[in-house]
Amino acid sequence: MNKQLEKKIEKLENLKNKELEKIKVINNIISDYDRQLKELYDYKKKQDKIYKMQQELDLKINGENSE
Repeated sequence: MNKQLEKKIEKLENLKNKELEKIKVINNIISDYDRQLKELYDYKKKQDKIYKMQQELDLKINGENSE
């Protein structure tokens, strides 16, 4: 009886460990996606800033020409 119980416990522990490993792998993948997204959002922010600066520069150049 005790042997059967021990085997069941061991089997469940192994199943649990396999699932925990899957979670770990998924978390690593998600972390990598988060890192990539942060990088892309940073580029987007820089691009928006450059676009805004270009707009301001165009306005200044055009404003000086019209005076």
